[in-house]
Amino acid sequence: MRIDRAWLYISFALTTLLLVAACTTQQTSLSPTLTHTSPLQPTGVPAQEIPTSVISVQPTPSFTSKPSAMPTGTITITSPTQESSPDLRSSTTPTKDLCNQAEFLDDVTIPDGTVLSPGEIFFKIWRLKNIGTCPWLSYEYNLIFSYGDQMSGPDSAVALFFPLGLSPQPILGDRSWADPMWEVEQGDVVDVPLFLRAPDEPGTYQGHWKLFSSSGVVVGQLWVIITVTDEVTRSADDWSGEWLLQDPTIQGAEQIVSMGLAQSLAGNVFGFLYNCDGYLMLVDGAVCEDGKSVIGTFGEPWHDGVSFEWKMLDNLNQFQGIYRDSAFSAGAWCGGRNYYLPPFDNCVLTEP
Repeated sequence: MRIDRAWLYISFALTTLLLVAACTTQQTSLSPTLTHTSPLQPTGVPAQEIPTSVISVQPTPSFTSKPSAMPTGTITITSPTQESSPDLRSSTTPTKDLCNQAEFLDDVTIPDGTVLSPGEIFFKIWRLKNIGTCPWLSYEYNLIFSYGDQMSGPDSAVALFFPLGLSPQPILGDRSWADPMWEVEQGDVVDVPLFLRAPDEPGTYQGHWKLFSSSGVVVGQLWVIITVTDEVTRSADDWSGEWLLQDPTIQGAEQIVSMGLAQSLAGNVFGFLYNCDGYLMLVDGAVCEDGKSVIGTFGEPWHDGVSFEWKMLDNLNQFQGIYRDSAFSAGAWCGGRNYYLPPFDNCVLTEP
């Protein structure tokens, strides 16, 4: 029994030695993984005894273990794409657009501070010079209202560029309007027009517009400053004022635009509107004997116009009417003012 117990002790000792050796081998094979996943050293393992194979699992040399020693913006500066393409810096640091630039030269009409009558329709012309490196193509630039007093002007109007000498007060059938400059080269000087209406109340009014390219670049900033000194008293059925009306160039949809009208003492009615596409339309008519109806023509300045008939409703702030493309074609046209919307439910001209 004593011999068997001795062999039992020997067997236990050998088994213990084998287990220790196995555990030591397993700890050595796992140590790189543990070291990589945790910034702390494993308990009981001295730093100098960490296998050198740990280095092979560190990040690439461009990300060092001492980020405080890296200069600010190292990743951006060492980017080979940015170093080889300086133009990319302009995408983060705005630079002046050398392509689209305009120089203001003169107020051809309505210089700053011009005194106008209440409700007067006026024709503003700015004179500009193309000082950019790109040509301006007609119908690819817009005048966008920016801020201030809009003066019955459009939110957006197609900017037309004309040679010097544009008629200061166009009428329907003015053929000069049919020939804008289709391409304004660098160094060319042009006139840029906009129709507006003076407010009825006395005061100084200032409106700002921006000339935008089709790519959304601001080419120039323009403004209008006028003064209204007189007061006005009109009859309730006077057609003068700013009207909201159905765009007559778009049928089948309730597209609203603004129209400025002025009625003279003789009963003539003149006005303008910019349709939903930003094109100027002139209105020229006369009040009928009943005092509530207007018959006239409207259209783009270089056309002779399309005939129309309006009839003011009993509330004196709405009208219903029609326009006739020909003897066989007509469209509905209605409007409202003083916070009245166009009478869409009864737009076609009918007898009261």
